[in-house]
Amino acid sequence: MRIGRLRGHVLSVHPPPAISRLMKNMKLTKTQVEKAIDLEQAWSDYLASTRTAAEADLGIDYQSDKWREKLRDDEESPQCKNLEEFLRALSDAEFRELKVFMWIGRGEHKPAEFQEIYEDTSMATDRDEDVLYMIEKMEAANYLRDGFEKLNAARII
Repeated sequence: MRIGRLRGHVLSVHPPPAISRLMKNMKLTKTQVEKAIDLEQAWSDYLASTRTAAEADLGIDYQSDKWREKLRDDEESPQCKNLEEFLRALSDAEFRELKVFMWIGRGEHKPAEFQEIYEDTSMATDRDEDVLYMIEKMEAANYLRDGFEKLNAARII
């Protein structure tokens, strides 16, 4: 069995050519993905720790005005600031890749659709909108971790 190494990723076998092309073109490094996952987890843990018992029992309507107000208050936390700083430091291409990781992790797309979804992913004209979108979507789940695991299992990364 041959071992392949590509952009910091070690593979047990060489992937098919189409997947190899995708991996060579990825801008995100494994280190960046791992950092994003850690920051997402810290943000999610922080928000969970600030939920009241009533909110935990009833669940959260993430579209509600009350939740958005809570997020605005929590955006001053070190966990949110660290995540925001990380997201702002990414290039547009890296940010778009991270969005696709998240969408795959949420189950909105299949790993094999990575390249197609990436090409269709646009950036808002205002980076603040994109950063806020990512922060809002990362509030209570492990979407990035799940996306990374799904892509890794499909040998896309």
